[in-house]
Amino acid sequence: MDDVEEVNVNLTTSIATVKYQETVLSIDQIIVLVKLGFEATPFAENEEVDGKKELRNLKISLSISAILTAPLLLGMILSRLGVHVTILHQPWLQLLLATPVQFGIGWRFYKQCFLVI
Repeated sequence: MDDVEEVNVNLTTSIATVKYQETVLSIDQIIVLVKLGFEATPFAENEEVDGKKELRNLKISLSISAILTAPLLLGMILSRLGVHVTILHQPWLQLLLATPVQFGIGWRFYKQCFLVI
């Protein structure tokens, strides 16, 4: 369309940005055109805040996972180097460290599997 100046589509986030002449087109007209093949809703500023909140939560999850996984990784690396640290090879400690990462933080991956079944 001549009145549309620029369109950017991010397939990863499923967000399209449309720069258009507001004096000629309205947001409703743009949405009608996009809805011919896709879902479309206007972007609100509070959605950006939700995205930042989600990113913050993911960073926290990554940090917790890294802290809980580090001793397990350290035990494996030291074992390959011929150093045996007994406490790092205790099954109860490995279970205690791995379970929250696997089934707590990793639950978002598993729940999709259960929804399909």
